[in-house]
Amino acid sequence: MRNSLPLFVTALLAIAVTTQDQGPSLALPVVLPAVFFWTIFRPTAMPPLAVFLLGLLLDLLVSPNFGAITLCLIITYAVVFRMRSALQKQNFYIIAVLYSLVALGCFALSWLANSIGYFRLLTPRFIMYETLVSTGLYPILALGFTAMHKAMERFE
Repeated sequence: MRNSLPLFVTALLAIAVTTQDQGPSLALPVVLPAVFFWTIFRPTAMPPLAVFLLGLLLDLLVSPNFGAITLCLIITYAVVFRMRSALQKQNFYIIAVLYSLVALGCFALSWLANSIGYFRLLTPRFIMYETLVSTGLYPILALGFTAMHKAMERFE
């Protein structure tokens, strides 16, 4: 039950940001830091099935091309999980820089999937917008996730 708290909080964040009506959706820029963080520090709290279901939820709520967000989240999970042991030994600044690179790759993949889905090349400015927003949100969200992670460790 305790391990489901990160997934529950991430789903609530995703639903909360999808209620805004204007501009591009902030759902993926808010959920991606959670998937990245929990994959590194507590992968049992964010297993691949949970990441897949979270992606499906976001696809249903905000994505015009069903599956694009799910694909991005699953690939991000796989890449970060593969680098997990090396990332756990790094300080926050290195992890934040690596997060920005992973976010750039994720949003570029999302842009590519949406361009294919629309059968036309979309403007790439949203790649930078989403990357900058998500990279800016990562330290704030990571601070809250770290506190949650430490609290979960105390109760184990």
